[in-house]
Amino acid sequence: MKKRGFTLLELMIALGIFMLFSVYMFQAFNLQTRQTFRFNNNIELQYNVNKAMNMITDDLRNNLSQNLTDVTFDSTNQTLTDSDGIVCNYIININIVKGDSSDNEDELVNIIVNGKKDDTEYTSTTSININK
Repeated sequence: MKKRGFTLLELMIALGIFMLFSVYMFQAFNLQTRQTFRFNNNIELQYNVNKAMNMITDDLRNNLSQNLTDVTFDSTNQTLTDSDGIVCNYIININIVKGDSSDNEDELVNIIVNGKKDDTEYTSTTSININK
């Protein structure tokens, strides 16, 4: 009489192959998940830094001065808030450098905004003209 089915050795080999495949798939899934979180963090950081840059340039242009009046930077909480309550997170440094102009012409102002989230840093830089 002929027995049907698999032997114990065949089942062990199949189980070993399935286990190796499962470990490989788990590692690939885990790597993809970490990269997705890192990518989302980078997008969020860039968005906040660029939004902060826009808030600062709008404030400087609307007030026709070289002083920030409508935005508040809180270095302890790493936030920048405007007068409408819009908040930019992860801002670690804002640097506004005024150009030297002794005549009555427009003055160039350089703005540098640095942001950091986890181990990722991002810097955004722009220059604008301010009417005297």
